[in-house]
Amino acid sequence: MIDPLEFDATQTAITDAAAACAATYGFSGMPTRRIAQQAGVNEVTLFRRFINKSGIINAAFQREAAAVIAKAGEYTADLEADLLRILETYIDVARKRSFLTPIILLEMPGNSDLVEAAAHPLQVQLVITGILERYQQEGYLKREPLMATLAALIGPMFFALFAGNIYPTIFDQFDAQDFVRNFRTGVKCPDFN
Repeated sequence: MIDPLEFDATQTAITDAAAACAATYGFSGMPTRRIAQQAGVNEVTLFRRFINKSGIINAAFQREAAAVIAKAGEYTADLEADLLRILETYIDVARKRSFLTPIILLEMPGNSDLVEAAAHPLQVQLVITGILERYQQEGYLKREPLMATLAALIGPMFFALFAGNIYPTIFDQFDAQDFVRNFRTGVKCPDFN
């Protein structure tokens, strides 16, 4: 498969259309005809580019994951900058795709296409926890289970994502830089100054 960061305009339109259709109809309620119509292409183009609906869903997840890794998946030896970039990237994805998270969580148990596509967000998690682990090994973050550190970093953002349905301006009240500074204080090693 083509690198998702190098998708052409048609491939991008198709994967964007799949996300938009999933938000409106759910993954199980989006036939390829509907995706093609949303993307402004015919169904034959979908099948030529992605073979089937499963391929489209997989490519959409792969594209999102590749974009997150490209933005936030690099260790730079600047803890605050790396944490801020990771958090801001997750916030950006949450703002763009907030409508998909509840659908994914509800439909994944019974949808093999989603289970397969979930490997891509897991790859993002491995890359991000790899960065956090390196800071733990260097003594800049306290040693604890990596998922606990990741959850502490991005958990409030996910709370804001779900609360955004009730409080639409919640992200406007969230200062990522202040949060990262407070996060560092809460998880830094006691002897780190």
